[in-house]
Amino acid sequence: FSNVISKSDVKSLAEADEQEVVAEVQEFYGDYIAVNPHVFSLNLLGCCQGRSWDLAQLSRTAQGLTALLLSLKKCPMIRYQLSSDPAKRLAECVKQVITKEYELFDFRRTEVPPLLLILDRSDDAITPLLNQWTYQAMVH
Repeated sequence: FSNVISKSDVKSLAEADEQEVVAEVQEFYGDYIAVNPHVFSLNLLGCCQGRSWDLAQLSRTAQGLTALLLSLKKCPMIRYQLSSDPAKRLAECVKQVITKEYELFDFRRTEVPPLLLILDRSDDAITPLLNQWTYQAMVH
């Protein structure tokens, strides 16, 4: 499997294996596409409907992020954009998986824990910095 599999799924697989041909089940955490060493993709289109997640896409995104974290052997602190409900929901889903599968995320602790920062692309933080502002505009 390319991601975490639940114990109930393994049990269902074992019960369906009447001929006892399955010798081993392994999890390899590669449920994402590595574009280059610093960029990955989940190859998803249309994740949100308006300002809320499509539930199937939210689940798939959380699965992809947890697979990435497991393959990098990182158990991060999760931070998200407070003004964004989609970012908050994704952070909660990833945190829920990390809490549920805590044995898998038991890596050697580092002095500075890694950080997973979830931002909403619908908010543009750069454009206001590119324009020259007057004092009145900044106060506003």
